[in-house]
Amino acid sequence: MKRKIMFIFLIVWMIAIFLFSNMDSNSSNSKSQSTIHLTIDTVLKITNKIGLTHKYPSMARKEEVVMKLNKPLRKVAHASIYCFLAIIILTILRLYRLKTNYLGVITLFLCFIFAMTDEFHQTFILGRTGQLSDVVIDTLGSTLGILLWFFIFMLFSKQKEV
Repeated sequence: MKRKIMFIFLIVWMIAIFLFSNMDSNSSNSKSQSTIHLTIDTVLKITNKIGLTHKYPSMARKEEVVMKLNKPLRKVAHASIYCFLAIIILTILRLYRLKTNYLGVITLFLCFIFAMTDEFHQTFILGRTGQLSDVVIDTLGSTLGILLWFFIFMLFSKQKEV
């Protein structure tokens, strides 16, 4: 049952990645910028409410901050999405009781292949391009997910020994 649930979770996550990649450049960029705007507004409401700040920036200043943050945050989003993908894949592979030595390599390979197909897919979307740099960022995010998974796995393994 755990395997089925994890496979469903994996498929849903891969579809979500596909749908993000299927957005044209204007929609994708607009979604990123609106998320940053919302985050800034939320943070300011909270900091104003607790007394850390007492004002709101001008719309021009806020837009300037959004433009500066947009590209780096999009790259962080890439890495985060693939970090989580790697964790899902590793969890599934572990459920099949594969040797732990190979789990990271297999996961990294699968995430790399998915990142490449994702970037290839984007070459067919209006205003989007497939970028090798995004494949590298996705693969680095996957590597981080693998390291995180193994760190947590080792923690739990040590606790069972005690």
